[in-house]
Amino acid sequence: MRIEELVRTDWAVVTGLSLILLDVVSLAAYVFPFVNWVVLPVIVVAYACALYLKPKAALAVPLAELAWGSFGASLAWDLGMFHVTLRTLLFVLTLGMFLFRIRSLSFPRFFRSQSGAIALSIAAAVAWGLAVALVRQQPFNQLYLDVNAYLFGLYVLPWAAVLRREDLPMLASVVVGAAMALAGKTLFLFHVFASGYEFLNPHYLYLWIRDTRIGEITLAGSVWRIFIQSQLYIGIVLLGAILAAGFSRRMSFKYLTAVSILAAALLASSSRSYWLGFAVALVSIAAVSAVLKLRMSYARTAVALGSSLVCAILLLVVLVLPSGGRGAAMFLAGRISLNDAAGSSRMQQLPPLLRAIGKHVIAGSGFGQTVTFSSSDPRIRTPQNPSGTVNTYAFEWGYLDQLLKMGFIGFAVFAGALLYLAYCLASALKRAGDRAAPMTVLFSGLIFIAAVHMTSPYLNHPLGIGYLALLLAILYARTENAYAPSLH
Repeated sequence: MRIEELVRTDWAVVTGLSLILLDVVSLAAYVFPFVNWVVLPVIVVAYACALYLKPKAALAVPLAELAWGSFGASLAWDLGMFHVTLRTLLFVLTLGMFLFRIRSLSFPRFFRSQSGAIALSIAAAVAWGLAVALVRQQPFNQLYLDVNAYLFGLYVLPWAAVLRREDLPMLASVVVGAAMALAGKTLFLFHVFASGYEFLNPHYLYLWIRDTRIGEITLAGSVWRIFIQSQLYIGIVLLGAILAAGFSRRMSFKYLTAVSILAAALLASSSRSYWLGFAVALVSIAAVSAVLKLRMSYARTAVALGSSLVCAILLLVVLVLPSGGRGAAMFLAGRISLNDAAGSSRMQQLPPLLRAIGKHVIAGSGFGQTVTFSSSDPRIRTPQNPSGTVNTYAFEWGYLDQLLKMGFIGFAVFAGALLYLAYCLASALKRAGDRAAPMTVLFSGLIFIAAVHMTSPYLNHPLGIGYLALLLAILYARTENAYAPSLH
């Protein structure tokens, strides 16, 4: 099969251009806050109408927002004590319209399915951590902020109600379009900060990125690091594109250009967690494909990987040349060391976190549990905080974070659900035969997120939980409602 069969160019282009426009609007809203009060009502009304009239197409919108919006606050209403974000509005509208309009999901049938069993297991693990938190009387504000991300798993209900097997190219196109738009933004910022274009006001761009929680921009050596949380989906799309090349009979120039841009953006993120997850996923899929005897060409996959990396490094070199810095190669080599602020801070929180886990290792401490540690990160160790003391309920070590909150009981249920999901996807892969490429891409995304979650928390964040919900909906669509009448 050809790679182009997995993606509809028209959907990808429309998604990418729409998100680029939203970036411009977000920057305008940051400069002129009243823009939020003009644009957000228009988006809300348009999305509500789309949900009512064309729910299948409309339900791709939250997926695109997850793959683009990091913390979802690029557009928001500031109501004093409440901060109502675009992501929250989309979520509330989607669930509300699901209850009001979308009635094609049979709850008994769904929860008897593989997807339903996995969803219930994850919900049970979260409920356990919540119950323990209430028993241990964790502060409500901390508890809510810690647990609310899991609510995005409820997207599985409208997605499972509407999506069909034939919708996979549409969903893939939306994610690809969002990833390409985000990759373009990453490389644009990378070049602007490397070159210091005064007419573009980099300082204000930095404030926009920081204050809207789009991402983080820091100086790593002599080259700027552009880290955006939604780059997780750049990794998923890049990984899927490289693996899909192993099932394709040819690779077009358009494909090689796209994967090179994605690879350059992932390198510019300077995230070792992404790089580690990418490597783990590639090796894991290679092993799975060998065991299942999938018809994937390792040679074409290696060529796609090598070509994209070479082109990506060349692209980064071109982008940093105006800065007179050390260049991309030295910059990337420098990130291998753990002696930087982010790496040392992550290691410094590990001993106190392990001690806190040991206090209630079986039942857990519940959501909202805080741990105090000392960080050498210069962004934390300031004249106002010379000891670098941090007291937080959010930790870089994703699985240890969940083990602290859920205990062994809840964590075992959560991990078991993930393993069962991986087993279901592997079984679907084995049955797919010559059409294994789409399921390989989805499976690789799960492995990628699961690996990244070791050192950067995503499976307790809307970005990762949203992807799990999508996988469960697609798995359900392939089995239970594959031939059910489609809701348009």
